[in-house]
Amino acid sequence: MKKIIALFTLCLSLNLYSAEWGAFLGLNYTEFESNVSWDHKSGFELGSAFHHLFTNNLAVRTGLGYVQKNSAFRSGTSSADFQISYIEIPATILYKTFGDAGLIFGANLDLLLSDSCTGASCSALELEDFVMNGVFGANFRTPGNEWVEVLLEFTGLSDIFNGTAIGSSLSVRYVYMF
Repeated sequence: MKKIIALFTLCLSLNLYSAEWGAFLGLNYTEFESNVSWDHKSGFELGSAFHHLFTNNLAVRTGLGYVQKNSAFRSGTSSADFQISYIEIPATILYKTFGDAGLIFGANLDLLLSDSCTGASCSALELEDFVMNGVFGANFRTPGNEWVEVLLEFTGLSDIFNGTAIGSSLSVRYVYMF
């Protein structure tokens, strides 16, 4: 809990003078890599977004969010459902390419909040308390203060050096900037 409070305080202090801030709501589809066949299941995302503009075309994106990464597997007669919740802190760059569209790249820092497993033990997933995920995506500004973001996240990037397989997550978010 102390880690979450410290990271929240750091995020807030870095963003007190942000040019733009807002809230997001979205859906994601996660797939874990392993030797079983995974089914994509949707999870939801909810949180705050901060954009600190350096130039007209370059901004640092951060914030604080609640993210579910759900999945299921089927293997012969066995099956299991997984619901994993994280507190997510993005550390990404937004580069506006043309007009009201831009590219997003960087990392998401995820802190494990809870897990729920049906049909199998959650320990089989070998979840870690802290995970760093690589992010690449795009955002599109609609007329007004609304954005649509599409993000591809490579989950478990922090485990790449110990041989753990990396999964992926595709997110679509609606962002309203105040």
